[in-house]
Amino acid sequence: MKPTALNHKKDDATSKMGFAFSARMKWMIAIVISISAFFSCQQDDDLKPIPSSINHKVLEEPFPVMNLNAYLLDLNEDGIQDFSINVMSVGFDRGVRNYFQIQSNRDARVMLSEEEITPLSSGTAIGPETASEVSKWSIFTGALMVRIVTENQPDQWSGPWAPDKDFYAGVSIRVDGEYHYGWVKLLADRESHAVFVQEYAFNAKPNQAIKAGQRQ
Repeated sequence: MKPTALNHKKDDATSKMGFAFSARMKWMIAIVISISAFFSCQQDDDLKPIPSSINHKVLEEPFPVMNLNAYLLDLNEDGIQDFSINVMSVGFDRGVRNYFQIQSNRDARVMLSEEEITPLSSGTAIGPETASEVSKWSIFTGALMVRIVTENQPDQWSGPWAPDKDFYAGVSIRVDGEYHYGWVKLLADRESHAVFVQEYAFNAKPNQAIKAGQRQ
């Protein structure tokens, strides 16, 4: 029996419906793939580590600050010295006083308690709000400790850094008119008659705090 014209029309309609359904399925699959790829990229972006704004440096060997041996600190490594950690010797009638100190250059600042460098413990916040009735930011030189050397007498040590222990000094530098906050880790060693510079860091984001000892 030969196919009739009606059968041909039914076959054409079925073929067209099948093609349309296939096209819609391909379109829907393409959309699903696109959406999946988008969320996959979003997840990948979420998993990427956030770059740290903390610039940190550990000295290969602790630097001993003592008479005639100062450490010149360029905190942000821009080729300009920010601080000098040194010893100033002052003679008196019975001997010599050695002042271990941090001297600010330009408009760099140190955290002082009166005229002494404030010894900070690990985790202490250092920033614009750190200043208090006890401590304040200052461009002036601050003492770490004092060693008094007298003839035929044992050395005498005084100051907040005199115990053989490491502390952090709060520091800040001004870049493009805005302050950046950081710290310097120092170890006072009476046996070596020195203060050792161990490491330092600062926050590359201006006017943002950093914690003493924070490395990233």
